[in-house]
Amino acid sequence: MRERAWLGGLRRPPNPLVSGHRAARGALRSMSEALGARRRLAWLNAADLSIGTTLDVRRTAEELADFTVPELADGAAVDLLDS
Repeated sequence: MRERAWLGGLRRPPNPLVSGHRAARGALRSMSEALGARRRLAWLNAADLSIGTTLDVRRTAEELADFTVPELADGAAVDLLDS
């Protein structure tokens, strides 16, 4: 189930003569995008701390694959090219 957060508030309608549901109009704004952005930034921060901890290219490739598999895909392959 996707987690959702809502920011709610009430405001007066522009015309005080308006009746019905418009008179007590509630403004709800989904904060799902903000939660998603916060999660992505936390994931990127964790990647920064986990990937590239050594100067060994093979170890860094392993760290990259290990970090991406549970979150992004079922499997990963990192191709290293000789330069």
